[in-house]
Amino acid sequence: PNPAAMADVNIFQADVGITILYSIIVGLPTPILAGPVYGKFIGAKIHKSVPKEMAEQLTEPKDVKELPGFFNTVFTVMVPVILMLISSIAELVLPADSFGFSVFKFIGDPITALLIATFYSFFSLGFFRGFNREKVLKFSNDCLGPTASILLVIGAGGAFNKVLLDSGIGDYIAELAQQANVSPILLGWGIAAMIRIAT
Repeated sequence: PNPAAMADVNIFQADVGITILYSIIVGLPTPILAGPVYGKFIGAKIHKSVPKEMAEQLTEPKDVKELPGFFNTVFTVMVPVILMLISSIAELVLPADSFGFSVFKFIGDPITALLIATFYSFFSLGFFRGFNREKVLKFSNDCLGPTASILLVIGAGGAFNKVLLDSGIGDYIAELAQQANVSPILLGWGIAAMIRIAT
């Protein structure tokens, strides 16, 4: 899960699994409409040549170009979500002092679930597809670069948050929000969009 979303869940003391369930209900139709449905509609109206970088990717050797199966990929990505949903269900149906409750609570913790999913991906997307340990290690090392840049952006966002708090702009925005005759949902979205642009 996105760090910002996890921070929101902690602030509101919400259940991670239930939150993810609601986000799937709301979020799943969105990329379907914005991706293949809109893509098919707009693709018929726009004609451009294939970018050089994309053409090179499509003409790579077979062993590089061959991708894992759709179900395998989706299930690997969904492993942490499934574990967190199972944990939420366990909270509803199991007694809090039972061993099963403790086990599901542990594996459903976001950090533990992501760690389990990472180990699972080494097998589902690595060893089971014929890659050796060195190749899997190379893939993992190649992922560290983009991850580091994401962590830097998140860290910079935290520093920017401190600047906003210390400058008093948060209180100023709160005062403006109280006087504004705008829907709280639109107001919240607008403030979040402005801060995202500033970040």
